[in-house]
Amino acid sequence: MVECLYSGVIYSIPKTIIERILARKRCVFVKYSSHQLKKRSKISIKPGMRIYLYASGSGKLVLGDAKINRLDYLDYKSTLSKYKGRLMFSEKEFMDYAKGRETKTALILEISQITRYSTPLRLKKPINMGGLLIKDLKSHLL
Repeated sequence: MVECLYSGVIYSIPKTIIERILARKRCVFVKYSSHQLKKRSKISIKPGMRIYLYASGSGKLVLGDAKINRLDYLDYKSTLSKYKGRLMFSEKEFMDYAKGRETKTALILEISQITRYSTPLRLKKPINMGGLLIKDLKSHLL
């Protein structure tokens, strides 16, 4: 068995969406990549890793995390059909987010064990929209 080099991934997410996730109302994360993803694409994100919920525009704060249970690669219609009501977005927000990318494949992460940190964690550097794979969260903290 090959050991995973990374323990988690940090993505920049609007705070309103993080609040939905933390309230356990939504458990499916969607991320369009700058390049076309396919099931056979090499991707380092694996089930069992953590996704760290970094609030964009928040002063480099991680508000919580969740365990990644499953990965999927789906287009807009397939994502909506399979995960409607569980997506991190409202239906309108998802339509706006996917505009112009409806046929492009998105990375879908089903998450569980959602944890809100009692004290948000401050990162040394901001995270861009592409995200950041990490080996150890502590090495990225102030």
